[in-house]
Amino acid sequence: MNKKYLFLLLCAALILSMLLVGCAPAPSVPAPAAGEAGVDEKITLTIWDTGTEYYQWVEDVAIPLFKEMHPNVEIVHTGIPYDQYSLKIDTAAIAGDLPDLIADEVPGPNSRWYKAGLFIPLNDYMAADDIDRADFCGLIDTSVTMENNVFMLPMYVNFWGMLYNKAMFQEAGLPMLDVNSVITFDDWLDYARKLNKPAETFDARVWGSQMIRPDWNAMPAGMSDPYYLGADGRTCAGNADTPEMIHMWEVIRNAYKEDLTPETGQALMGDQSSWLFFTEGKTAISYGDMSMANQAAAKGIDVGITGQPVTAEGVDMNVHIYGMGYGITKASKHPDLAWDFIKLTATRIPMELIGAKEYGEATAGIPCYQPLVEEYIEKSDNPFLDDAQALIDRYEAPPFTPDFYAGSTPIWEEFNVRVLEKGESVEAVIRDSMNLCQKAVDDMWEQYDSLQ
Repeated sequence: MNKKYLFLLLCAALILSMLLVGCAPAPSVPAPAAGEAGVDEKITLTIWDTGTEYYQWVEDVAIPLFKEMHPNVEIVHTGIPYDQYSLKIDTAAIAGDLPDLIADEVPGPNSRWYKAGLFIPLNDYMAADDIDRADFCGLIDTSVTMENNVFMLPMYVNFWGMLYNKAMFQEAGLPMLDVNSVITFDDWLDYARKLNKPAETFDARVWGSQMIRPDWNAMPAGMSDPYYLGADGRTCAGNADTPEMIHMWEVIRNAYKEDLTPETGQALMGDQSSWLFFTEGKTAISYGDMSMANQAAAKGIDVGITGQPVTAEGVDMNVHIYGMGYGITKASKHPDLAWDFIKLTATRIPMELIGAKEYGEATAGIPCYQPLVEEYIEKSDNPFLDDAQALIDRYEAPPFTPDFYAGSTPIWEEFNVRVLEKGESVEAVIRDSMNLCQKAVDDMWEQYDSLQ
């Protein structure tokens, strides 16, 4: 997940600042109209997303349905490789060559684009079509909304929590966890120890748990109190180095040193090649989502779903959620038609994709548009949807930051090298890393605040 947050390394803020200096003010947003499908001339609507099989449904399902509504409209759908996506959008903004519609994962770097004025607020369109912000899942309260303006309608939502092997838990005499269970990192370590099965051969080896890395797992969910960057999302020291946070890092260190995780044997902790071990029955616990739960169940694993560990008793926000949606750029020559496409993807397409497993994440989630959820669950054969929706309902957005990994990643990098590899004191390393954390956070906010 965290690779989408490389946006900072692409110097997007600098590029967007150049855009703001060099471009004339954007035109005002046109009021919603009846549409442009009645004209005789051919109209082209351009759409960008990251392509691959996850967006093949655009070609197979969304475009044909849209053409039924607007037969005179040609859609040019372009998939851009993930690692080039943000830079492509920034470069196109400078060149004045943005498409009508852009897709993005949520939460993501999209808040910077909105602050830079590249997208049209959807509020007037939503009001005209009686689509209420309150009818959407918690993703609508994250980076798709800024200053009470909605810039993207999420199409699907997926939880990011913790999965466990029920059979292994039962064999170890451990409690069955559910979507309302909240465990601490101490609980997680105790479970991992009891589930761990050392062996001489790989075939017989079972690790207690995947490494629950807080820098790209639980931290975005606000699994600590205070939040690790504070109530304003800007301050490391005093928030990311509390006794509870330091203890969490000590627990992670212990799990690694005791060989309770498959990551222990990997040459590089950044290598996530073992993330599918849970689906093979090689780990008893893992971070994961509904897609991973589906894969494990298909291989005969009896999967339990719950939230991720929290830093201390009394902290109950242990779930992260994510999804995708489309927004309309201010460069669009046909914003009314672009709105029709967004409305189609958010309020109808999920029902058209039930059971279409070939589209990956798009069909391993659940509709973010809540009026669809009950019927979607009823018609689907996915056994995890009720649990998924319960976790999604529990989500509360943490304090806003343009990139909630910017501060935590430097902490992880210091911890990885100095604690796991060199054996230094956890507390000393975490305290020392506050300067690196704060520099990353300050740079992030400086870039974001410079956008107008």
